[in-house]
Amino acid sequence: MAFPQTLTNAQDDVTVVDCSHLNNLEAKVGVDGSGVTSSLDYLLKNSASKDPGHLHSCASLMFDKARMWLNGSISLAFETWTVIPFDTILYDTNSICTTGSGAKIMPKKPGYYNVIGSIIFNLNNNGWVQLVIYKNGSIAARFILNNAPSGGCTVIVSDLIYCNGSTDYLQIAYDTNQGGGLNNGNPFDNYMTVLGPF
Repeated sequence: MAFPQTLTNAQDDVTVVDCSHLNNLEAKVGVDGSGVTSSLDYLLKNSASKDPGHLHSCASLMFDKARMWLNGSISLAFETWTVIPFDTILYDTNSICTTGSGAKIMPKKPGYYNVIGSIIFNLNNNGWVQLVIYKNGSIAARFILNNAPSGGCTVIVSDLIYCNGSTDYLQIAYDTNQGGGLNNGNPFDNYMTVLGPF
């Protein structure tokens, strides 16, 4: 006997429940800890499955979260757009970070990503600095600090940027008219953070 597709409209002292009804009900609902992948018990408890109404997920699983930072020291290039060579991963929940001279973050899910780049410039003299977010090698967001003081100055760029989840990648790059270097040794000095998709 198949599981009913309509309500039985059972009545007291009239409706008879036989073993076939009970067996079908057990197969549909599933025993506690059921391994039957079509049973409701399995669908509701197995995080890899989809139940009849929603995906089993939460914000911590939905979002990709990544931060790279610069642990080593670099000298500033003069009036040349240069990608920050982040060399250390602080966290990366979906293996989307690539460190080194072409350091980038390549999201694996389509959507909008909150992107933040924060850099402390140690300039030899007063000058200007620009910090940008690259998307696929082109400027997607920019912050310009004119009359940047010699010594340490923090520059931050951020934006909400769409990525297609397959080929789009993000980088942080700078340009300046002064020599100098970047602070190093702390994950909160020179870093790139990405969170999404939204």
